[in-house]
Amino acid sequence: MALGRLADYSSLLPPAVRAILLPERPKRADLIAPAHSQGVAVLWPEGTGYGSSDPAIRL
Repeated sequence: MALGRLADYSSLLPPAVRAILLPERPKRADLIAPAHSQGVAVLWPEGTGYGSSDPAIRL
């Protein structure tokens, strides 16, 4: 659902980093693959910050 919304909104907004925030790190890498195929990063809480499926995104 989140990927669909990002696809819809992306056509209305200027280019930006697109990401989905999840409540925890996905337990399987294949759950991140659909987001990556659409150019979307996956973020999750980690320690006092956030982890990211995209090493270029540091929070």
